Amino acid sequence: MRRRTIAISYSLFVLAGLIIALANQPLVSVVIPILYIILVDVLLSREINIRLLWMLFGASIVCLLINIFAGAFLLNYTRFFISAVSYYSVSVYFLEKKKVPFHLSFLTVIAPAILMFTLTVFQKNILISWPILFAPLIAFFFVVVTVRSKKLILLSSCSLIAFVALAYVGYPNYIQAVFGKEQNNRDERVTLKLINQDNDTLNINSINAKVIVLDYWFTGCGVCYKKFPHLQELYLKYKDNKDVFIASVNIPFNSSRYDEYGNSQLKKYSFQKLKTLPAEQQRWNIESFPTILIFDKHKNLRYSGQLSPNEYIMVNNTYKLVEQLLNE
Repeated sequence: MRRRTIAISYSLFVLAGLIIALANQPLVSVVIPILYIILVDVLLSREINIRLLWMLFGASIVCLLINIFAGAFLLNYTRFFISAVSYYSVSVYFLEKKKVPFHLSFLTVIAPAILMFTLTVFQKNILISWPILFAPLIAFFFVVVTVRSKKLILLSSCSLIAFVALAYVGYPNYIQAVFGKEQNNRDERVTLKLINQDNDTLNINSINAKVIVLDYWFTGCGVCYKKFPHLQELYLKYKDNKDVFIASVNIPFNSSRYDEYGNSQLKKYSFQKLKTLPAEQQRWNIESFPTILIFDKHKNLRYSGQLSPNEYIMVNNTYKLVEQLLNE
């Protein structure tokens, strides 16, 4: 009976994953995992007592909600960290304190998270979301090691350090490797018009600098605002160097809902602010936001990708790219 219950539970897990993958709808990615939790809890009701079952059910729902809100308000790095810590903590609690078997903990806590994150794999930004999908699995791996070693405090501390390293060092380098593109070619966008704060028009060709760093954003992009402090740091480092030109470039899409908020945020920073002409906004061909373009002294496009000036970024570090172009 126990093996049959486990087999049915895993079958439901696979079926729910297929439904989410084929439906490709955000609402489905939330509803199906919750229905899965309910069905599995009903199946497992003969193996464990009702009180413990309700605790597992509640823990699963809380973990799902934490990750939904983290995805809505936080950067992917922090979401990965919160996801790993939440699933690690809950799983260790039930395995160590409540003596729940490994397979039941996986089916009731980890599996719903995998189902919810499956949707991100089939969206446009599939590559940027892969680590989020694996966060609960990575957490469960550390859970198994922790519980079996019987060294709870030591292994929990090591797991926390590992989650920090994976989230804030591994994840950013992964994104840089996947989305950053070093190149050396002439780009037609150097002739497109930009407008500065004095409403004067210019283009990349008319900027007299060895290195040109442009950060493209739009007012409805929450992540863009979180990247502005990094752009400011880069600007302050090179503000007295006439060979380096650094600016943000706003692409004014048709919606102006966030324009007032965007303009108020920009006032905090001293880097130059540019914007594109509405008639030319599609010609810039910026597929994701924020995106930086770096041009050399010959106005050749040398890099397209994310702004990442932090020292722990080893792949396509923005500081290193700028220094490299200055020395050419």
